Amino acid sequence: MVDNQYGSNREEIGRQGAASTGSMHRNEPVGQKMKEGWREFKAKIRQKWSHLNDKDIDTYQNRSRNDFVGYVHGKVGGDRSLVERDVDTFARDTNYRWD
Repeated sequence: MVDNQYGSNREEIGRQGAASTGSMHRNEPVGQKMKEGWREFKAKIRQKWSHLNDKDIDTYQNRSRNDFVGYVHGKVGGDRSLVERDVDTFARDTNYRWD
């Protein structure tokens, strides 16, 4: 009877461990989606402004939208509102969200 009691406790602990591990894995797709969104977003930026390089663009991944728009505008010039419009369109199309 003691073995059964410990056996059931081990099973319960195993189920709890699996549940907590599962919850950690549930967050991975969200992080993965964010990474994929950034890669797609960056590809659209590079397609529009091919002279921008990946390293410079990646520098702005964890910065604000305003910082990124300012960087792109500084590199490409022209009307800032057009840069903002394009950046916002690319973010919407790729489901990329600024933190």
